[in-house]
Amino acid sequence: MADIKSKGILLSLSAGTMAALASVSAKLATSSEADKLSKFILLIDDSKPIEQDSVTLVIRVISVCGIFLCNALMWTLFTKSLQHLPSLHATITNTAANFLVSAIIGKVLFGEVLELLWWIGSLFILLGLLLIHRGTQIDDQKKHL
Repeated sequence: MADIKSKGILLSLSAGTMAALASVSAKLATSSEADKLSKFILLIDDSKPIEQDSVTLVIRVISVCGIFLCNALMWTLFTKSLQHLPSLHATITNTAANFLVSAIIGKVLFGEVLELLWWIGSLFILLGLLLIHRGTQIDDQKKHL
């Protein structure tokens, strides 16, 4: 039983990670971050515009494909996690992983600074999900009595 639950948690964590990676792909596909990445790939800040434009276009196309691939993987993993966990457990784990991985990738890859208010807001969202989960769990226990 514990092995099944841990498999569900792992699947849900993976689904949350894929959701965060889909967001990263969307950011690369639509923002100026693709230009910065193409400059980094070329390792030349004053490269010919056509070279950089070509690399930027390739990054954007790969990123758009990444959006669809990561979302497809996220839904596949999340659906499989629902076979091993109650839906609220899977949702809470998925959401927590998505928040944390998004924060880490935002800091590492994009140099984003997350204010204390973001962390407090994320904490409240996760606590709210946990409260909903606990309430559902208590209701289920009352039904079985």
